[in-house]
Amino acid sequence: MPVRERRGLTLATGADREDDDWPQGSLRGSASFVGRKPQLAWLGNRLEEPFAGRPSVVLLEGEPGIGKTRLLRELRALAVRRGMEVSYGRCQEATTIPYLAFRPLLAELATGAPITTGTGNQLLLSDRGPVPLLDVTAAILSRASQRPLAILIDDLHAADSGSFDLLSHLVFEMADALPSRRMPILLVCATRPIGSDHPLYRGLARITREEICERIELTGLGENEVYELIEGMGLARPSHQLVGAVSRATGANPLFVQEVVRHLVREGAVANRGGASTL
Repeated sequence: MPVRERRGLTLATGADREDDDWPQGSLRGSASFVGRKPQLAWLGNRLEEPFAGRPSVVLLEGEPGIGKTRLLRELRALAVRRGMEVSYGRCQEATTIPYLAFRPLLAELATGAPITTGTGNQLLLSDRGPVPLLDVTAAILSRASQRPLAILIDDLHAADSGSFDLLSHLVFEMADALPSRRMPILLVCATRPIGSDHPLYRGLARITREEICERIELTGLGENEVYELIEGMGLARPSHQLVGAVSRATGANPLFVQEVVRHLVREGAVANRGGASTL
């Protein structure tokens, strides 16, 4: 049968496969949450720290597609269920918007509305001009004293200078508060690995030296987790051959796993034999 090579896999063309009527359009739009449950459980335990008045900082580090954003979103839902006030912000590359990662929180501080979205201009600007960073930090700390606060920041590697300066000062204030002052804040940031030539390298290294900061490195999934991920996409009983080939081709990166599986199905390279999905 005609074959062609792609991404390290041998793909048979759909016209020549002896499939058992494989349902080409049956893949689900998004897979279920798999492979990060130990990390989520660990982060869930960190949620207890603010309720005890103790500050905590966590850095999630991993390559693009490894599952950082999904883990943050699962943590956000968990924090909400536990009764915390939650701010979720995302940094963006090539932006000059100040404090972008903290905008949802600053908007709430400025207006008293629930933490969702907004500009926070009332807090950032006064009749005399921009509010000093120290005052912004003080407002965040004051808010946390009223109710345990979880601040979740995605794509920290793309942070604007204002967001990173505010983050750094907030971390140092949290660290210096121990052990005499209550500081009910959990700060979790997700970032790609950054090298020594990155503008945030030295600042991030300084933050991670603080005693309250812990790091989690997310790596590729195990084969059992890849199996669960593929099955969650709608492929029944993926074979050991399929799981192994996809794992090797993608480094077991969750995003890449899903992309390759969708590609294989589009190309007609996956067969349903005896109720099992195989190459």
